[in-house]
Amino acid sequence: MIKSGDIVLIDTNVIIEAYRLSCWEHLSKTFKLHTVSKVLEETQNGYNNRSTETVDYDSLKQSFYYVHDVTQQELLVCNMKHPDARILDLDPGERDLIAYATSFGKNCWLLCSPDKAAMRTSHSLGCLDNIVSLEAMLDITSLKLRSKLKDNYTESWHSRIRVSIRMGAL
Repeated sequence: MIKSGDIVLIDTNVIIEAYRLSCWEHLSKTFKLHTVSKVLEETQNGYNNRSTETVDYDSLKQSFYYVHDVTQQELLVCNMKHPDARILDLDPGERDLIAYATSFGKNCWLLCSPDKAAMRTSHSLGCLDNIVSLEAMLDITSLKLRSKLKDNYTESWHSRIRVSIRMGAL
């Protein structure tokens, strides 16, 4: 179960949604947020075509506990260690984030991502239970949102997707 102070690896979509809901600051003060450089880049370069939210790069980067620069060698090593996970098939941000996440080991990281491909990959790595929803994180902060979370950031959506993945339906 997630708790205050846990390390949570964050992807682009979660950042955009947290900015939309004006809750990013609460998250960054409650958890030790980690990400990778590619995710920060995606918040700036229009790669995220699902939102019009603007995110200030410098303040975003400073809000993270740690930002890792994933090397090509790390990606290749991760892919060789876990060929069935098909890490190189993911979007660049999720690919780098999961390559970084594998360095923590199964019991040491939580990944916050509403991305089905990232969740399937986490399942292949044996880490599907390490995926946490934005809603679960917000429950820890006790912040009352002014707007409703989009469905794929809720705990019920995450639970349904986990079951579908385990049953081989996704």
